[in-house]
Amino acid sequence: MKKGYTFEITKEMVTAKTTSKISTVHSQLVVKYINGKNFAKAKYIIDGLATEKRGIDSRMGRYYTKTSEGFMKLLKLLEANALNRGMDFDSMDLFICASKGPAYHRGRRKSSFGSKLKVTHLQAVLKPGKKRKVKKVFVKKNLEVKKETPVVKPEIKKEVLKPVENKPEVKPVVKNEPKVEEKKE
Repeated sequence: MKKGYTFEITKEMVTAKTTSKISTVHSQLVVKYINGKNFAKAKYIIDGLATEKRGIDSRMGRYYTKTSEGFMKLLKLLEANALNRGMDFDSMDLFICASKGPAYHRGRRKSSFGSKLKVTHLQAVLKPGKKRKVKKVFVKKNLEVKKETPVVKPEIKKEVLKPVENKPEVKPVVKNEPKVEEKKE
């Protein structure tokens, strides 16, 4: 059993941990939304947050982009771990935990103590997915099977160009207009 995870880890599970400089409160909101979902669906949701195409709560305009970037790094770690172990990670369920990390301070002058930085521990576990019910498709007995006709490519006929015969040029016929003679007086 691996130590430090929220529940017991077995051999058929894939795990990853990381510490990110993201808000713990925001990461817990994201965890509530994607926890227990299929890995492929969770990755799609996180990608939508990072590209600001979808939000996760009722507050409009909140995409948690910095938080989603931290989660994308964690999901890439999980993917790499699953590939290394030869497991199909798209069909597994994702369980994530976010907790407060160590306290980092940005030091300033002696009189002011500086500001406290946001740090969060992220843990992720991929469990084998539940077997979902497959819908059965009923087929009628008296169905005619259509035979596939072979596809025939149309033949392209190549025309041989014949030399053009020299024909005499036809000059346009100009009507002669009657000449008007000038009278001499």
